[in-house]
Amino acid sequence: MIGRERAALPHLGKTRRRGLGRRFEKALGKWPDDVWAAFSLVFAFARSGQPGEAETWIADPEKRSETSWVPPAGFGLAHAVLGDSHTAFSYQVRDFWLVMLNVEPLYDPLRSDPRFDDLVKRVGIPDQK
Repeated sequence: MIGRERAALPHLGKTRRRGLGRRFEKALGKWPDDVWAAFSLVFAFARSGQPGEAETWIADPEKRSETSWVPPAGFGLAHAVLGDSHTAFSYQVRDFWLVMLNVEPLYDPLRSDPRFDDLVKRVGIPDQK
């Protein structure tokens, strides 16, 4: 992903703007092999108040995972923004991207869950509270 789509990524965890999903839909059309473009669609639709649309886009990375490696963090973040903390945590424990736990806004829906603090401790991230 490049250009405006890449520039929109930091806002996915903070905004509820409609239209972000459509922007990432175009990005997926430009870069069909970019699994993060597909995950970004899930994030964008979920954050713009369209969880049904977001859930339909999880199928894309799931299909890809049948034939190639797909980062578990993408699935974990997708389920986190959709409010499915149980599934989100099951994916997070399998990924190197855990170093982003304390800084990635897409993890915000999981922060109030006691399992989040436990996961942060197990990963070895210093307590920032």
